[in-house]
Amino acid sequence: MKKTCLILAMGLLLAGNLTAGSGPALAGTPPGITVGLAMANPNRQWTDNRRIFVLDDPTTPLEDPDPINIVLTLTNEGGEVITSQGFGAKPFHLLLTFMGPDGGFITATELGSTGQIEPPPPQVLPVPVLDQSLQVEPVETLPGQWVLSTTIPNAHVYYILGKTGVYSVKATIAMRTYPAVDYSFGMVNYAVLDNSDWQGVLESASEEFYLVGDEDGDGYYYPEALESIGLSDCDDHNPLIHPGAPEIIGNGLDDDCDPLTADLLPTPKGTVLVRAVKHTVGTGSHPGSTKEPIVGMPVKLFDKSPTSCVSQLGVSWQNYQNIWTYCAAVPSGYATTQGDGSAALIVAPGNYLVVGRYDPDGTVPNDELFIGVSVGDLAADQTVDKYLQVIVKADGKKVPAKYTQKTGSELLIIEPEYIEWTGTQELYPFVFESLGDWTVTTAVTPPEGFEADYDSLSTEVDSSIRSVQFTVTDVGSKWVDTLVEHTLRHKGKTEVVRSRIGVKKHRKKKERD
Repeated sequence: MKKTCLILAMGLLLAGNLTAGSGPALAGTPPGITVGLAMANPNRQWTDNRRIFVLDDPTTPLEDPDPINIVLTLTNEGGEVITSQGFGAKPFHLLLTFMGPDGGFITATELGSTGQIEPPPPQVLPVPVLDQSLQVEPVETLPGQWVLSTTIPNAHVYYILGKTGVYSVKATIAMRTYPAVDYSFGMVNYAVLDNSDWQGVLESASEEFYLVGDEDGDGYYYPEALESIGLSDCDDHNPLIHPGAPEIIGNGLDDDCDPLTADLLPTPKGTVLVRAVKHTVGTGSHPGSTKEPIVGMPVKLFDKSPTSCVSQLGVSWQNYQNIWTYCAAVPSGYATTQGDGSAALIVAPGNYLVVGRYDPDGTVPNDELFIGVSVGDLAADQTVDKYLQVIVKADGKKVPAKYTQKTGSELLIIEPEYIEWTGTQELYPFVFESLGDWTVTTAVTPPEGFEADYDSLSTEVDSSIRSVQFTVTDVGSKWVDTLVEHTLRHKGKTEVVRSRIGVKKHRKKKERD
């Protein structure tokens, strides 16, 4: 960058001659002085209340950046002010602070000679009459009603403003004032430092501006456009990327600087078809059972990948409520079941968990059930059916259900996820749905301290719904899972399916125990 000569236009417009006085001055707190700062480039383009300056233009490589012209004005609307000697000759052009696009502060860098006049440091003045020494500083008296104006034709000369982006600039001027001149020796007036009546920093308001450039030479400026161009660049390091450039599908770049233009071909999605069902089971060891859709139940689909919120909490019935509360559903992963109890969630391929929140009547607080089932890996263009089920027991208690699905002549084994105990005896129902001929023998092994009324129960399932139900009694209370074993016979083959039913103490039973 060529060095541009700095011109300081400084005018002190006074109501009288500038002379030192020995009496009290009319100093306020702060001393009636204000600082103004303005960008003095009247012809520059404005955007969002900011002026735009060109930092880099490859079409004119020998030219300086646009000069940034700043006018700094100090105004005293009050009376006389006694302040540090040389205040009026401060290098005000070096007292600006810029904040750059990265949030860092930029101060003056002495790129040229300033001819600045700094006030002398505080001095120790002997006072023989008082037999002591005082710390003083030379002072001058500025008459009231004055304006001091400094024009900086080009801030680039003294400040390194080398990045494109948004900048702000303000002036910060340190000042100390005194109520009186305490001593005069020769032609110099002094004030005792301890007598200072105000000390601080005078600040102007901030002005913001853009520095824009066309580093890649594609004719588009970054980060804001010039009026003659109309559109701004979005990548100033690649000449192939600019407004109007052809979008290259699949390269991961916004070639035309238009986020609405698709860079990728649409990814085929998969569908999770959720079916919400309520099973109502009667009394006895082989009770009747009916089912109906659960309408209006909200369901959410959650990411179940290894680093997900779900994986951190853990997939289990104990955590479904926390997953519902604290984990975010995937995009398009929220729905409410329709009149037939179904909800279709159309999402990108992935590994998912679906959770539903079942509120039996909506009037009793904290009685919701959270039902979950793992979807597994969903592929593009794949539809996966998953069930969210509730069992209503003969005593009216409602429990979330899980299921095992055997394909072929379809068999669904529907059993409680857990049993919440409120007394000394609870029902353990099992529901079977089939499209073929199955014989199911279910055996339960309660934990130590519990007794079941039957060791096992069998039923024939022939394209129908069948149920078996155990009554388990608490006689010693070792609160662990109940082991379940289903022996399945179908078309001459036998298979064993094992599972566990969790146990949960109701709050009132905890209090009683």
